[in-house]
Amino acid sequence: MRWAIRSRRNYSTAVPGLIPDHPHLTVVRLRSQQEAENWLAGPLAGVRVLDFTEIIAGPLSTMLLADMGADVVKVERAPKGDDTRGLPPFAGDQATVFLAVNRNKRSIMLDFKSES
Repeated sequence: MRWAIRSRRNYSTAVPGLIPDHPHLTVVRLRSQQEAENWLAGPLAGVRVLDFTEIIAGPLSTMLLADMGADVVKVERAPKGDDTRGLPPFAGDQATVFLAVNRNKRSIMLDFKSES
């Protein structure tokens, strides 16, 4: 048997008894790998979202959709991308605010001013 721990923040497989009772965790007994993958995929698995939002509020909203299993594609304008890429603090050369609100997303940069 497989056991899965599902939390609001992440998904992982675990051995029963290692995680104490917690109000935000659900422990479920799964019978197969396919059942585990389906259960962990989230309620929005199979939904594709194009994310044209910028700054913080929009990307945060689409991040929540991605956390629930949606395939979110972030579309940024060329050449500089989302404005939050320039907000401090930085982790190396990446803005931590940008990384935080754009997790679980794919990204593409398009030049909307050029016809080609």
